Amino acid sequence: MLRLTSPLFAQDEPPAVEAASTTLMMPYGGVITAQAFSPGGRTLAVGMSDGTAALYDFRTKRWTFHTKRLQSSGIQAVALSPNGALLAACGEDNHVSIADARTGEIIHTLPLGSAVLCLAFSPDGKSLAAGCSEASGAPSSSEDKDGAPMVRIWSVPSFHMQRSLNVTGPVFAVSYSGDGARLLAAADKCVVFALPAGKKIWSHDNIGSRTAAISPDGKIVGGGNGIWNVDTGKMLADAFAQNNFSAFSRSGSVLICGSQEDGTSVYDGHTGKLLSDLRIFEDFCAPSPDGVLLAAGYGGREIAVCQIDEPKLRKLAYAREHPTKKQIVQKKLLEAVRNNDLAKVKSSLALGADPNEQDTQNSTLLGLAAWSGNAAIFQTLVDGGARFAVNEPRIVSEVLEGAIHSGQLPMLQWLLDHGVNVVHNELLPPVYLAAEAGDTKMIAFLLDHGAAIDAREFIHGATALMAAAENKKPAAIRLLLQRGADPKLMTLADPKDAAYIPVNALTVAVESDDPATVAALAGALPNLNDPAAFHEPLATRAIGPKSSPVLAVLLDKGCDPNARNTDGETPLITAARLGFKDCVAVLLAHHADVNAKDHDGKTALDLSTDSEITKMLTAAIPKPGEI
Repeated sequence: MLRLTSPLFAQDEPPAVEAASTTLMMPYGGVITAQAFSPGGRTLAVGMSDGTAALYDFRTKRWTFHTKRLQSSGIQAVALSPNGALLAACGEDNHVSIADARTGEIIHTLPLGSAVLCLAFSPDGKSLAAGCSEASGAPSSSEDKDGAPMVRIWSVPSFHMQRSLNVTGPVFAVSYSGDGARLLAAADKCVVFALPAGKKIWSHDNIGSRTAAISPDGKIVGGGNGIWNVDTGKMLADAFAQNNFSAFSRSGSVLICGSQEDGTSVYDGHTGKLLSDLRIFEDFCAPSPDGVLLAAGYGGREIAVCQIDEPKLRKLAYAREHPTKKQIVQKKLLEAVRNNDLAKVKSSLALGADPNEQDTQNSTLLGLAAWSGNAAIFQTLVDGGARFAVNEPRIVSEVLEGAIHSGQLPMLQWLLDHGVNVVHNELLPPVYLAAEAGDTKMIAFLLDHGAAIDAREFIHGATALMAAAENKKPAAIRLLLQRGADPKLMTLADPKDAAYIPVNALTVAVESDDPATVAALAGALPNLNDPAAFHEPLATRAIGPKSSPVLAVLLDKGCDPNARNTDGETPLITAARLGFKDCVAVLLAHHADVNAKDHDGKTALDLSTDSEITKMLTAAIPKPGEI
């Protein structure tokens, strides 16, 4: 999932990106699994989960073609030759596919003995390197016998294998220096080979990282485990948090590293100094060779192409290191609000700090105070000139949500006194937020002031009852039901996701696996076996390793212990097949039919692989003459 935020403090500001200057929608089947720019930066190659690939031309702003299936499953990596004529793709099919980049037709298949994880054409286009997950096939032609032949190099366009190189562990990344004289392979160790001889000239541990890249001049290696000078062996920068992808710009001036968990950052390619955090959270991004564009998108059907402004980055990095007096005071105010330090808030305001500045996450200081529940700081900011107007919905929503989250009834009353409408909220309804927190006093206050009890949130149309159910808040559920919340309401179908199945609050409670929440909702519905209300029998949905208490509540409230799912399985058959003996015991105690059969004619006993469950089921089979 891509998240781009626009920073607002000049001294902290991390925008190397001009938020999503282009968004590319994938018009073909499958989700995005790999990306790579052409060496000239004009074309973006995209590999997909269905084994096909596509090319996008930035000059014409069109997808130029969609290939046939290059791999039977998802494509792991793609690469375009420097002359733009060839497209290479690899994956778990144990081969590299070479396609004509003008027609998409496969012209070569290069067999290997294991999955292929990465690819790179040499800068002159005369070689193709690939990294494997396991060693197999051709013996190593490397002088160094440490490791196994995990890297293969072919000549282009003949695609005769030139050599294989020894590396320890699966190879996650390969990259050439600008003159093609050095090749980096990133595995359990990062190894640099001198070409064409294949002699190992440098290595370093790379445990915990799935990436590294070599600079265009071949002297620097950078990635998840830091930046190193290959010739001197000196470490230039400590390890980075980002360890999924890395790439140098063509000039070598910047190194871009990233991961979904830790975001994407731009570093000085020579010193490792942080220039900017981009706040792009993806498993994989592809920087253009000139370092100006970054294509971000993995696991979905959208690619956000962001523009990176290196001069601006360096200017901002300098500003962080050399803040003005005003910026220092402003930063102290932000820290004081975050730390709930009222005295420092007052002193910072007295020194001229602006209460209307925002932090790097787009949060206002009023919003931060509201979320922390500090009414004194909130009022001090207002008295100091913090702007609050009901015609600014983003600020109103932030403060309103913060006051509800922190349980600040006086702050909420202040908002009402200043014209805030709690009846409607276009994103998250106020009662929904209070129900999430399980704050019954806040729920009652909001309802007393006109908030809509069954208002829906904006994603799937969930209600306050559903929010309380998901967050295991039985007291909130009881209050909402007393005040008239409708337990029969379902979430809304998603036109963009045909697989999404609407659910009601009780189904949400069962998924949350909380007996008290389930009990509070089960008694409010007239029929727990209504197929229109429950896509799957509730008793079957409740089957799980620790869910027997929830199952017992449902059965006590009238759930049918013998209801069948679409495969004809009863809850007892499902529990026996999955090996959940506590659920089997609960179902047998509620007179589940031990002789019931699924669509294949199998009983729970037939499908049991657990000896204790088998004994329980055998003992429950009625003896001849028993009723």
